[in-house]
Amino acid sequence: MKRLRSMTNEFIPKEVQNSKIEFSCQPGESFYQYKNEYDFVLADVPCSGERHVVENKKRLNEWKFKQSKYLQKRQFGILCAAVDAVKSEGQVTYSTCSMLDEENDHQIQKLIKRCKKKDIQIEVILENKKLGKCTEFGVQILPHLSAGAGPGYYASFKVMKS
Repeated sequence: MKRLRSMTNEFIPKEVQNSKIEFSCQPGESFYQYKNEYDFVLADVPCSGERHVVENKKRLNEWKFKQSKYLQKRQFGILCAAVDAVKSEGQVTYSTCSMLDEENDHQIQKLIKRCKKKDIQIEVILENKKLGKCTEFGVQILPHLSAGAGPGYYASFKVMKS
């Protein structure tokens, strides 16, 4: 939490910092209860973090795709809760430290399908392409293309509710 506050002070403009910013350690899935409450939601979700797996032989030996499947369900729950919590015309940014498409663009694709059924429109915002390689819905940050940063992924989108 301390690191997040520090990053907020460093990267978020002062005029935005003076508005209402909340930090929470509660499970992201629980944010569905905050219907239409926020202008912006950052959903930095738990992920498989392949860099940590590859750099740690013990973690590599223990890694199973089943773990990623569990995380994908959790990620989607958090992503859906973020959409519920944001106001109409608000913005959600979804981020992972994963290279797996199943944890990245696939989640956004699934969300768009789900939202269509609920008469919610998702408008993808593709900005800051300099940080990495553009994908269909977001930006993939790869270490060999980003001076060692990453892996990471983010997708930002506007949510229009009727």
